[in-house]
Amino acid sequence: PGESSWNESHVGREIFVSLAPEQDGKHWQETELSWTRPTSGTYLRGKVGNDQRNEFNIGQFFLQEGKGKEYEQAVRQHRLSAEIAVRPDGAATLKRLVLE
Repeated sequence: PGESSWNESHVGREIFVSLAPEQDGKHWQETELSWTRPTSGTYLRGKVGNDQRNEFNIGQFFLQEGKGKEYEQAVRQHRLSAEIAVRPDGAATLKRLVLE
């Protein structure tokens, strides 16, 4: 956000991602990345990770045994969405995965 490249000093720093609904009304997309909490709208609150990725506590989901391949294929075919609950403070919880 405002800085062009990842820097090791950013690791652990709080970061905010503003979101806006896509035209289909089902999906949301990132509109802005910021070091400061947005004053309005829907946003995710996370931290900068040490692997040059932002972490939002929604990266793990446990599937029923035997379902993994089906979901892996859906990811490769861009047919997998995640339903996420977002609190007013930007904290997110992964509710379920949706095969499309």
